[in-house]
Amino acid sequence: DTSGAPKYANKSMLNLLGLCKFEQMSEFNLFVHLLNSEHAEALNHTKEAIKLEISLDLGHAKKLWLPVVGASGVLTLEVRVRKLVLHNRATFVTIINDVSHTRKLMQHMELLEAAVSRSAVAVLLVKPDHSIYYINYAASEWFSIERDSCEKHLVEELLSGNQKDLKSLQRIFTERYSSFTAEFKTGVGSIFTAAVHGSIISSGGQKMTCLFVEDISMRLRAQEELRESEERLSLAVKGADLGLLDWDIREQRIQFSAASAAFFSNKGDSVSVPIDEWEARIVEEDRMVALQKISDCLSGNSKEYISRYRLKAEDGSIRNVVDTGTVIEFDSHGKSLRVVGTQRDETEEKMWELKLLEAKRHAEESDRL
Repeated sequence: DTSGAPKYANKSMLNLLGLCKFEQMSEFNLFVHLLNSEHAEALNHTKEAIKLEISLDLGHAKKLWLPVVGASGVLTLEVRVRKLVLHNRATFVTIINDVSHTRKLMQHMELLEAAVSRSAVAVLLVKPDHSIYYINYAASEWFSIERDSCEKHLVEELLSGNQKDLKSLQRIFTERYSSFTAEFKTGVGSIFTAAVHGSIISSGGQKMTCLFVEDISMRLRAQEELRESEERLSLAVKGADLGLLDWDIREQRIQFSAASAAFFSNKGDSVSVPIDEWEARIVEEDRMVALQKISDCLSGNSKEYISRYRLKAEDGSIRNVVDTGTVIEFDSHGKSLRVVGTQRDETEEKMWELKLLEAKRHAEESDRL
């Protein structure tokens, strides 16, 4: 009634208040417990409906609007009030909906839209007729398309025109999930390569394709430069007759390139060897010195190590090798995790040195005679 006292409440209203029967609402007053003075005054002067959205702090509510006593948080209620006058008596019909979940969902959607719109990856929604329904800021900037008028454009307009890419693009309308690379054309005419990920989505009976377009031009250039650098390194290492070694301290294994793999295997390819096996192949007289130099490097006593020792090869021969290496990876406590370096077989050099020494000795003996 006009004082705010309830005259009727349905079962949902009673459940919302945590009450069992209408008589328990005797202490309830619409104006006191729900509407502030401004709204209450409006109710007394209008016959029109009033729609309000009220956030009720459950942590401070004492008696009412508590589905669970002692609950905390904020309950968002949508309140619709209409003033009815019958036989000169005013009555207020109040419809109350708990829209807390809806409001939270809307907030999540707003945050999601903000994240997508500001993403560094171009995001597009494409209709089945291939027109663009939505683009984020990145896509708008890349392709020089206004976000408000993107529906004037077809998604095919974004590609460079390569027939293979156009054919790949058709998959996004038939396959639930699709991924491919394609060349795109920016708004200023430059071409870039992108990774495209598409998925068909449905909402409210409407089907669209969501596209994520990531510019991978810089990544591809970096990969190409790395490949060329590795080729140059491989040629240099091969020309210098060097093998490469890569210590994985965590796994306790050493990876040897093809040049050194013959010491441990007859296959001729690169090989991964347990550190224990490598240690066992070192000639016993050289083992302690070789291991000590590597230990000094791992413990930080030296930045790199150079170690010469004799190694028992797979074919049974004894090879003279020289290893050089340095630590390139540490854990959070400064402990060494990975060592890379080179290995060179200097057996032939040692043989020539011995022959020269032998020749010199014979020459000196001849001179004395």
